[in-house]
This record gives sequence, C-alpha cells and structure tokens, in this order.
Amino acid sequence: MPLRCIDENRKSIHSFKMSEWEWEALRQSNAQFQHLSMPCCGRGVVLKKSERGTRFFAHKVRGTCTSASESAEHLEIKQQVCEALIENGWVAETEVRGESREGEEWVADVMASRGQSRFAIEVQWSRQSDKVTVERHSKYKSVGVKALWLHRQEQFLVREQIPAVRVGVRSDGTYEVYAKQMMIHHKADGSPPAPIFRLQGIPIAQFIRALLNRRFWFGSIKAGERAVIDQYASPAHCFYCRRDHQVTSLLIVNGEASREPFWLSYRTLSTSAALRAELLACGIPVSMVASDVCPHCEAKVPDETVQRAAYAQRKVASCTIQVSASLVKAANWWGISHSLQQWRLDHDSLDTEHTY
Repeated sequence: MPLRCIDENRKSIHSFKMSEWEWEALRQSNAQFQHLSMPCCGRGVVLKKSERGTRFFAHKVRGTCTSASESAEHLEIKQQVCEALIENGWVAETEVRGESREGEEWVADVMASRGQSRFAIEVQWSRQSDKVTVERHSKYKSVGVKALWLHRQEQFLVREQIPAVRVGVRSDGTYEVYAKQMMIHHKADGSPPAPIFRLQGIPIAQFIRALLNRRFWFGSIKAGERAVIDQYASPAHCFYCRRDHQVTSLLIVNGEASREPFWLSYRTLSTSAALRAELLACGIPVSMVASDVCPHCEAKVPDETVQRAAYAQRKVASCTIQVSASLVKAANWWGISHSLQQWRLDHDSLDTEHTY
C-alpha cells in the first residue's frame, strides 16, 4: 500500500502532498482515464483511505506483483516521516527502488535527499531478524546510501554501523520514537554520580528535526582519544593476613570526545582478565584495577566486603590514558554497560546541564 504512484508522464504523485479536494479530483480523473500506475509493477491504481484516514494507492488488480502489503500504522509513520523531512527543507519520496552493487533490489520506505546528500529511512513495523536487517542494510551501504531503522520490536540489532531506534504508538493513537537518554544524578555526599538511563518518547517530527541537526549519535568511546579514569574505592581489612587494603568498586572513564562516561563496576573488572590487561597496557596503575583477591596475600575478597564497599566508596585516585582500539574491543565484548552500545538522542526537553 504505497503512498506514491506514477502518472502518464512517469512523474511521482504522493498522496500526502495533496489537499482533500485534489485527492478527490485525482480519484475521479483516474476512474475515467486510468492514467495512474503502481511504481512496483506498472499495474493500474485505485485510490483508497486506511482505517486511520491515511490516503494511499492500491493495485486495481494485483496479478503477479510480489510487493508486500503494509499496515495502516506503517503507512502513517512513513507519511509523518516524509512530512517532517519536507518541513525541514529536504526532498522526501516514498517507495524508492534501487539496486545494490551486486544487483540485488532494494525498496526504501522513505528516501531523503538534499543536494548531494541522501539517506533512507526504513519503518520496520513487523518483526525482523538481525540477520535480515544486516542483509538489507548492506544493500544500501554497497551503493553509498546511509540508512536509519525505525523498529517496532523492543529487541533489535544495536551497532554503530546500523543506526536504529524503536518506534511505537501511544494510547491516543499518535506515534513517537523511543530514544535512550542518560541523566546524571550528582550526589551531595561526594560518592560517585549515578547514571539514570531511560527511554523517552519523542514525536516523530521532533525526532526527525533532531536527526537532521546531528543530535542523534552513538554512545561509544573512541580509540585514540585521551580519557581520564577516576577510581572509587573503600577501605577493607583482610581477615587472613590481617592487613588493610582498598577495594576498587568502580572506575569511571571520561573520554575527552565522548558525551558520556563509562561505568566499570567491580563485577565487570574482576571477571574480565582481558579487560584488566588492556587497562594496564594503556597505562593505568595496578593499584587502580579492581581485583577479587587481597593485594598482600592473594586471599579472595569476600562478597560481603565488596557489597559494603559499594556503599562506602569515595574517589581516591585519577589517571589519564590514551584509549587503544583493543581496549574498546575488550570493553564492548564484555558489555561494560549495555547503554554504551546505544544510539542516543540529544533533545530539547532534556536538562542539558546534566546530560552527556
């Protein structure tokens, strides 16, 4: 159920660009002259409206056309995306066809262009496997077309190379994008600031405006950048060797170019030898790296000691390192913070003073 058809001069006609009077006049004209055709197969067209009132074009007779049908929600989201793009000075077309470098066909729900720039937006209202997302995205990439995915499903592929967010419908029938945002809660007692992650619903038009203003970004520290690491620890006493030591419960890594810090918890550091090795290789002092054993006698630190440390932790040291590619790989592999590997949105409604 496309929002676009082709007239007798091979020009595109978009249903959402017409007034109600123009739509009715086109319907009567097509009924008389049958001069409109479907962009997917060239067959005849009938003009219809969905249950939600969205105007669209349908096959008069489908025949052997293999194009997939679309839900009313899919149509409406495509229309809202196009309208937002046009409002912000971009040219937007729906159901744009093309081929990958290998000759595989792709059909973009929405293709946005301005000057030499263009990108596709895919509205994925039905469930789609990660494998299919990668395959479809690679078709766009092979011909230099960037693509953004709007998924209805809650779980979807998260990669820097494949921009994606979740889209849904509210109880009042309006649509919105759910973007991951992080707020920083600064504590008065001097303990480390706490990250608060949340999904905030944003109207599609506002999301598109933020996207075009380059406020949609991938939350990840970059290899090669300098980073300041703050160590938070608390005093502990070893019951085996009777000596005092510190238990590192948290490392906060602040990259100079990153908009938000890493939170490296004791659990993450103590269970990943590879991550600890990469931190040491980047120049962090041994005393700052969390360990599950006493530094004096190598007796295992009891779990209750670690739990108490989390409540009494204070900033005790800092150092500066240059982040290596292998450190980023190790950090991402061990999932330091799932939120690290997320596409994010800076939005007007956020408190910028506490947003990174």
